[in-house]
Amino acid sequence: MVPDAGTNYSYVKSYKVNVPVAPDTSITNMNLYTDGANGMGTGITWNIGDEQPATYVQATGTEGTTGNIITTVYSGTITGVTDFFGYTDGSEYSVTLTANSGTGIYTNVIGMQIYVASTASKGAKSAETFVLEWDEV
Repeated sequence: MVPDAGTNYSYVKSYKVNVPVAPDTSITNMNLYTDGANGMGTGITWNIGDEQPATYVQATGTEGTTGNIITTVYSGTITGVTDFFGYTDGSEYSVTLTANSGTGIYTNVIGMQIYVASTASKGAKSAETFVLEWDEV
């Protein structure tokens, strides 16, 4: 929701990568990146947590208005954020692996959040995508 003043936040989206089929030997070098172009418009920022905590935390906020900021939700484990559109092919966000063979959860929590400032325009926004890549041997 675009606020009349200040900034609203989406609920924090938390991801862990699950590998349902074991690789031949291992998975390494996992990275995320975008095309570098924010198509959502002025006043909207897609942020990713600078750290990847081991434990998931339930997102909090005021339903229908704003989520709580990611550094509050993950207090002490995510201390800062970076504009996710700054991560592009060749300058990726490195994902910390907790496992590299077998099946199951392979990563710590990857936290993302959208910030919406009062300068954002109302209405539908263009879809955005990101790439998750890894090496498998």
